[in-house]
Amino acid sequence: MKRGFLLFLVLSLCGTAVAAAQDPAVEVARVLDEWTSFRWGQDCLVWVVHYPQELVDPWVRVEGSRQGLSPYEMETSAQSFRKSLRMDEAEAFLLSVYNFGGRPLRIAPVEGRLLLELPDGRRVGPLSFEERLAQPIEGLVQGLVFFPRQEGTFSLVLVGIGPGPETRFTFAGAKGKDSEGPVEELVVELPPLSQEPPAEPEPPLLPQKAQVPEEPVSELPVTPVSPDFAPPPPFLLLPSDPLPHRPQAEAPAAPEPPTAAPPVEEVQESPSEASSLPHTREALLERFIQLWTAGDAEGLYALLSDESKRRIAPEEFRKDALSRSFRLSLKDGYRTTWLDENRVKITAAQKLVFIRILQSETLHLVHQEGGWRVAW
Repeated sequence: MKRGFLLFLVLSLCGTAVAAAQDPAVEVARVLDEWTSFRWGQDCLVWVVHYPQELVDPWVRVEGSRQGLSPYEMETSAQSFRKSLRMDEAEAFLLSVYNFGGRPLRIAPVEGRLLLELPDGRRVGPLSFEERLAQPIEGLVQGLVFFPRQEGTFSLVLVGIGPGPETRFTFAGAKGKDSEGPVEELVVELPPLSQEPPAEPEPPLLPQKAQVPEEPVSELPVTPVSPDFAPPPPFLLLPSDPLPHRPQAEAPAAPEPPTAAPPVEEVQESPSEASSLPHTREALLERFIQLWTAGDAEGLYALLSDESKRRIAPEEFRKDALSRSFRLSLKDGYRTTWLDENRVKITAAQKLVFIRILQSETLHLVHQEGGWRVAW
């Protein structure tokens, strides 16, 4: 009887573990646990998050479930995630520095003080980093840093923040990057109840006062920042930050409809379609964004100008409009800024776990018989 109960308990625990492993939110948490490292410094706390390839799929599934994305939209989102963080060509890190001291903290020059250390002892400098990290740091500052892509293990070294001359960030997830080959079946026996629990991990070091070297220099050769590698996106926000609001003057008045138009090839449309066109720029913009967010390619195409319809076939337009990752960012809100009477800038934010990167699209609007249209 006891043996049967123990077997039932083991099977129940295994079933719970399998269900948890299949939960994308649990998988996201596991990956982030393995690729997050933090250290106390001189009057500061520094933590680093690495964005590995294995994070993309569970994160997209979590966001896809939250936003109700289709499989096609989830694949578009995954491609945009990899592209934004340049995963095919670099190792992306989010460096966060919280300075709680009374004076600004400096980690410049970043290219000589933030280094990727490889197993053979070589140290590689960043390909690029956000300029804000090179400025005096007060409060909380975050920025993306890109290093050359690596196939093996690595750790991150930050020079000169104390309490010692160097601070090392290691990642549990890096231990498995070298393992290759077929996965062997592993049988695990449950330990007896009398076995002592595993030792608790050591707590992080508390901040200590220490003399910070003024000009720390690494003794090992360092690869300089690549001038050919594009810098990180300039608009990076914390998840809680609102989209930047830009005060603007009254929108310029809509131009009067032209009294005469040159003879052009007419695009046939039904009277009901023409009468349903928005009669103001604002109404057209609102309807276009709603249809774009919903993925209604047919409705969007009906709002295009005659010239755009002559130039772009419906299927070509559908592929272009629905494949843009910017459309998915609109689901979490956006802001509009009128650049002039016929152009409007739409700004939205793409969420990348801890950060958001601002994206923008500019729409050109034209007035033709029946109302306003979008020139695509």
